[in-house]
Amino acid sequence: MVTQSGEPGRRHWNSIAQCWHLYSSPLRPGVEDIETFLRVIRRYAPEPVDAPRQALVLGVTPEIVTMPWPGQTMVTGADRSPEMIEHVWPGDRPGLRQALCVDWFNLPEPARAYDVVMADGSFNTLGYPAELRRLLAMLAGLTAQRALLITRTFTRPNERESLASLEEAARAGEAGGFHAFKFRLAMALQPAPEAGVSLDEIWRLWHRLDCEIENLSERNGWHPDVVGTIAHFRGKTVRLSFPTRDELLATLGAAGLSLLDSHTPTYEMGERCPILSWRF
Repeated sequence: MVTQSGEPGRRHWNSIAQCWHLYSSPLRPGVEDIETFLRVIRRYAPEPVDAPRQALVLGVTPEIVTMPWPGQTMVTGADRSPEMIEHVWPGDRPGLRQALCVDWFNLPEPARAYDVVMADGSFNTLGYPAELRRLLAMLAGLTAQRALLITRTFTRPNERESLASLEEAARAGEAGGFHAFKFRLAMALQPAPEAGVSLDEIWRLWHRLDCEIENLSERNGWHPDVVGTIAHFRGKTVRLSFPTRDELLATLGAAGLSLLDSHTPTYEMGERCPILSWRF
């Protein structure tokens, strides 16, 4: 499976960096997500809330990096795409934040173990379950005792949504936001989380619908620039994986993590991207 860790994955994220401003909820965390992240950190972080703390973010999502972290938190963002760091990262600030251009599986040992790890959509870019298990084991070696892991992961429903129902919703102008609809297509296409679904498969299904349904974007109120972002999926062999919520819980539990907190966002598709908080 070609996922985040392969060269095609690096090229994909390099292209995404160029149009990052066109991505929105649920792909990018919104106000509700940030409020939940901060609530969890204040409640469960293993040290006093105002103590010095080391945080690792798997990616360079600016909403997470620049949120008002409590106390003296040093944030390290890790991404293997130099373009994501160049175009999305808000810039290094001594004692506050730094970016590492590195594959997650090659993260260097920090000078001080991480107290908090943030993974927003990160696990969907990994092969399930092998790469996810491998990353969790590696993170366990880089984190402090009782460190906190906060995840927002896109999960497929227990009963797979049918492509026919998605097409019907699109024809009726009831498909919802474009980014949410795109991920619903991806989940409906995936035969199993172990197989995942390629970006090109998602693009080809979208292209067919766009050709067959007259004025598809206009019917659903999608801005042309936002719809245009799916062109970056064309021809890409990178695969995404979407476990169910129960499968995700079982995988992290089997890796020795303890579930502390669960929040279901209230925005569109929020029931498919739960925020789960764990103790290493």
